[in-house]
Amino acid sequence: MDYKKSADGMMRLVKKVVDEIGPRLPGSDEERAAAKLISSEYEKNIGLKTVSEPFKVAPLSTIGFIPYLGYIAICGFLLFFIMPIFATIAASIVLIYAFTMVFVYTDIFKFLWSKKDSENFYTVQEARSGKSDFTIILGAHYDSSWHWILQYNNPKTFLPKLALGIVAVLMLFVTGIVLTATGNNVPIWTAIANYSANPWSATQWTMLILPLLLSPGLVFLTLFLSHDKSIASPGAMDNLSGIALNMEIAKHFNANPEELPDNCRLVAMAFGCEEAGLKGSMAFVKKHKTDGLLNNAYFINTDAVSDGEYFEVVTGDLMQLTNFDPEMIKLGYECLQETGVVKKTGKIINPIGGCDSTPFAKAGVPTVTIAAQNPVPSTYYHTKDDRPERLSTEVFAQGLEVIYRFVKKICDKETSK
Repeated sequence: MDYKKSADGMMRLVKKVVDEIGPRLPGSDEERAAAKLISSEYEKNIGLKTVSEPFKVAPLSTIGFIPYLGYIAICGFLLFFIMPIFATIAASIVLIYAFTMVFVYTDIFKFLWSKKDSENFYTVQEARSGKSDFTIILGAHYDSSWHWILQYNNPKTFLPKLALGIVAVLMLFVTGIVLTATGNNVPIWTAIANYSANPWSATQWTMLILPLLLSPGLVFLTLFLSHDKSIASPGAMDNLSGIALNMEIAKHFNANPEELPDNCRLVAMAFGCEEAGLKGSMAFVKKHKTDGLLNNAYFINTDAVSDGEYFEVVTGDLMQLTNFDPEMIKLGYECLQETGVVKKTGKIINPIGGCDSTPFAKAGVPTVTIAAQNPVPSTYYHTKDDRPERLSTEVFAQGLEVIYRFVKKICDKETSK
């Protein structure tokens, strides 16, 4: 495979989508326009027709709802001084919703939301023998993220501010319970008026003062991200880089089918709405879990090919409570070593959010994610600065070699059975 030539092709696609479409927020008109454009580019470059699979999504029901959770918590903070138990109720709503919808990406509360249209699309290079004994799926997402204000303004204080917001919500929950349990679920003006006759204990006054001290954290939650699509992320790194890489890999193998075993089927997959809680990959897995497409399948997810010093195998999603397939991790790491791109550890568990490997892992499909991104908060991750200008064809070429080797290793593994 000519990695340099293919890397140039990757860069052309990334720039084309950013220049012609720009940010592609989940469920937006721009996301649908990008699907049409990228699908056309896949067909033209890979040489195969794309299959489109539409699905419904509530774009703001997960990460996009975080600022609104902040507003609910602020309401709870204000109600705290009217009746402390109201703060506990508001904080409970925030915590339950955040855990189920923002942290672990369930759809428990999806009935509360109106739905919008999105789609997955993919090409299929069928086995030359006419019988597919195994399938390799190359995946990436084509939507982009909202602009993360706190991270963009100061990456070093991003996580502490987020942590302060979480602690502030927890404190509202606890203080409301404590004051209610001690018989002091009364308005602040009543507590002050009754102080001379019935002074509160130090614990009770501490419970009253702590929410005040931590209240800036609630404001930070409301400033977590902006819904203004004019400053949304163009998503060059995250994840047009993966979309373009998979196109070039599929293009190569379709032009050189003899490099794949006769019984191998290759799928180049583009997911919508990853930034809305992995909704595209969830929809794909749900649709195909029982139709045979995922039988003896391997899923290689590529997400963010950008920072050459940080090529890594993502071994799992911490917040999604998933670990990826040990054999796929081993093969992926070998590919990084053989390509010579391991500069740090070469392995990382995803500490925040989730990636499209998770729905496949939960469905029992061997999977792993390959990424090349500095894992610390930065001004270019999920911000308006995720642009093509900071990407490198040299890093693209390295990513291409890693995934090409990965495909070949899976083929060798299957052939040796």
